[in-house]
Amino acid sequence: ARAIDPSDAPVENWIAFARYRLAEQDVLGADAAADEARRRAPRSARALALKAEVVRHRGGPVVALPWFEAALDIDPTDVPILLEYAAALGDAGRYRAMLDPLNRAAELDAANPRGLFLRATLAARGGEPAIARRLLNRISGRDANQPAVLQLRAAVELALETPSAAKNFAEQLLAMQPQNQTARQLLALAQAQEGEADEAIDTLGPITGQ
Repeated sequence: ARAIDPSDAPVENWIAFARYRLAEQDVLGADAAADEARRRAPRSARALALKAEVVRHRGGPVVALPWFEAALDIDPTDVPILLEYAAALGDAGRYRAMLDPLNRAAELDAANPRGLFLRATLAARGGEPAIARRLLNRISGRDANQPAVLQLRAAVELALETPSAAKNFAEQLLAMQPQNQTARQLLALAQAQEGEADEAIDTLGPITGQ
């Protein structure tokens, strides 16, 4: 699409191209494409949010926050931007500050799976595993089987002292990502809670070298 008429390619094409570069771990290429998107549409909230994502990859969440805030100044009702802003705040350790964008996003789209996951993460970190479980139970379809969701579910079930459920989620995750050490540790903890000490030792074998 860009090759047909590079001088007149719409901003959406540059945003898509930047995301493609970012997915390829070509951060410099993504940054150049994001800057081109902003040049073509300086008042595009999505272009600014994309620049925020690139900056986050390059310099971490703290330096990305002003870019997300600038995007939200233009469109304060954009749910994906609100959620990525909340995620960046969480990555920066500003958990209390996450509440505002998460609540605003929930008012606009209460069933958004990304929003439910982030709210569940915040609840789990805040020592409220029962609330986290209720939020996670609302995630359905393919989103319910995303690795990050399965990992959080395993951790939440361990906190709720339901090791059988934790084992189920950890096993699903380990089947998807055999090299995921956190999944292996969660599974071993669940096995240990159920009195399966030998199985837990076997599970940890690839990590401990035993």
